[in-house]
Amino acid sequence: MRRETPAGNRGSAKELIENDAKSVARGSALPIVTGDIPRELQNLPRWTGYQFGLRENGRLAKIPTTESGFPCDSTSSANWLPFDRAYANWTTAPRESNGGIGIQLPNDHIVIDCDDTRDPVTGELKQWAHELVKMFDSYTEVSVSGCGIHIWVRGDWKGIDEWSGIEVKRGSFVAVTGLRLPDVPRTIERRQKELDALERSERHMVSARFVRDRRFRQLYKGSVTPSRYRSREHADDAFVLSLFWLLREREAVERALRRSGRYRTRWDRPVEGQTYFDLLLDTAQALYLEASREQHLADLRDPVRWLQRAGKRVTKTRRIVLEAMTGCDAPIWPAVLAHMTGLTADAVKACLAGLRDIGVVDQSSEGWQLPLRPPTLIASSRHSYPHSDNSVVIALERHRQRRDVEAEAQHAESQIIERMSE
Repeated sequence: MRRETPAGNRGSAKELIENDAKSVARGSALPIVTGDIPRELQNLPRWTGYQFGLRENGRLAKIPTTESGFPCDSTSSANWLPFDRAYANWTTAPRESNGGIGIQLPNDHIVIDCDDTRDPVTGELKQWAHELVKMFDSYTEVSVSGCGIHIWVRGDWKGIDEWSGIEVKRGSFVAVTGLRLPDVPRTIERRQKELDALERSERHMVSARFVRDRRFRQLYKGSVTPSRYRSREHADDAFVLSLFWLLREREAVERALRRSGRYRTRWDRPVEGQTYFDLLLDTAQALYLEASREQHLADLRDPVRWLQRAGKRVTKTRRIVLEAMTGCDAPIWPAVLAHMTGLTADAVKACLAGLRDIGVVDQSSEGWQLPLRPPTLIASSRHSYPHSDNSVVIALERHRQRRDVEAEAQHAESQIIERMSE
């Protein structure tokens, strides 16, 4: 018989957390603290046991099992059990079964799996993992290995599922320990804004672009395609410019560039007072700012296309309201827009509020209008930056030529001034 784990004592849970990794290493029973498993999970009849086994690639895996201990498909409801039966079956299973219990995630539940982020002896988390736990502020438990954590939230995830030590699990089987981290809620909270922020994070956006865009992946790895770029320098310029369109901030671009396969340590060696690294950033940033201003003017002429390019939802009401506002040079009131479009005032107000939240329209004391400043709307990482590689090369060449001409003019002017002063 397997000894049952205490349900609610936090002191016992702390001891179990410290011994978790050692238990896995020696193949003994894993601790489960039932008192800290959220009640909403215990009420779901989606539980199964699991045993450790090896995948075809030789890696350790958690294999879902039936009540009789045979491997099963965790996605089939015929194999699901209520929590009490699954837990009771685990406590009475032979000790050599070496497993635990887990749940098949419902559609609106998401688990953010952070591997190798926790010291199994001290319980200390890496800084970035600690910031994630603090940001989501939802039920979080130690993973089976003792070296990672699972952050449980409710919401919708649209990004890629795995990047930089993080895996977002949706609709999959997840092993549960109940070893709740200190100072986190006992409930699973809805955190859609935080999930959206995670999708827009620097590392996720670069990783998503890396996965979905073959050209970007080649540039990130440091390879050069002679048929597309005339030289390595042109490929460097195109890559840095694509990072600006993706991340928008110079500091974020610099961090991503240093992590990429294109980065060379010699880029930081100063030549005539400036490093090649700074020259790359200055050139791409100047071109990005110039192109973004041109794009902003185009967006003001066609805000519906602006929404589509950014991956935002374009409803019939949004299309009608934006088309009506396109021809207005001055702020306009919702009542006037309602009269112009034939929509109700409430529908116009709700539409404007939604557009304001994503940065498409501005609200002031004088009314509503399309933004006069460069847009704050962040384009989705699923969309390419609005230039083909050929146009990037041409634009960069023109920018370099224009910069060289300006430098020559300044040099000639300084020489004239020196001669006049003599």
